[in-house]
Amino acid sequence: MPIQLRLDKFREKAIPLVSDVCRRAITDAGIAMDDIGKLIVVSSTGFIGPGLDCHLIQEIGLSRGVDRTLIGFMGCAAVRAKPTNLASGGGHSSNKVQCKGHNTILHALGF
Repeated sequence: MPIQLRLDKFREKAIPLVSDVCRRAITDAGIAMDDIGKLIVVSSTGFIGPGLDCHLIQEIGLSRGVDRTLIGFMGCAAVRAKPTNLASGGGHSSNKVQCKGHNTILHALGF
């Protein structure tokens, strides 16, 4: 598959999929969008510009001032990243970092 087609499919599928997962996680956690001070996005599948982090901020309604980190270009090793040192700060008393990897997005992309 040509790289441009793969990246176009990533944009088409990843933004709604990840936005939905984030919305449900925030609802399940019982927190408000204003309580989120840090966004860490890990992707080993594809990349877009502006980044997936920027799209998430817009799609789920996070503050444009939220501190964010994008971890990528690591292949599947990105899932093993332990960004707990990135979770401190932002003046928020509670931070949780969770990083999971699976092939859902690859299935959605048709691979």
